[in-house]
Amino acid sequence: MADTIKDFASLGKALGFEGHEQKNDDQSYLPEDYVSHAEKIMKGLLRKDRWGNMVFDLTTSQLRNILSLINQLYNEVMLIDKEDLPDEIKSRLQYIKVRLLYESGRTRAVKEFVEKADLIKLIDGIKGKKSNLIKFVRFMEAMVAYHKYYGGN
Repeated sequence: MADTIKDFASLGKALGFEGHEQKNDDQSYLPEDYVSHAEKIMKGLLRKDRWGNMVFDLTTSQLRNILSLINQLYNEVMLIDKEDLPDEIKSRLQYIKVRLLYESGRTRAVKEFVEKADLIKLIDGIKGKKSNLIKFVRFMEAMVAYHKYYGGN
């Protein structure tokens, strides 16, 4: 298992995700106005096509696949009464990071999204806290909403 984690760390470095270490201060996490932050990220992903229309390279399916991974975890976390997340949930958060790295390696649009949204750093910023995970899920939902609002298909 430890070798697998090292292999994924190497994969992350190879894909350009180096330097996404967890910081000790909560300020490395999401801003209070995470909805505006989500809008800025999604606007930053828009580009003009050859006809001058603003489009996303990231598809709704790609975005929803990422959100579904996170929502599965969210549904379980909502049943937990404590602020500190159990080790199993922390382990599944690590798996989500691995999946994001994998999908980033497969598709340039996903990689651009993961990098611009800084999702690896944000997952590290959850720091095993239920409230941080809930805020992260809501941030992801805001990005899906802005993707749709700005014409994502």
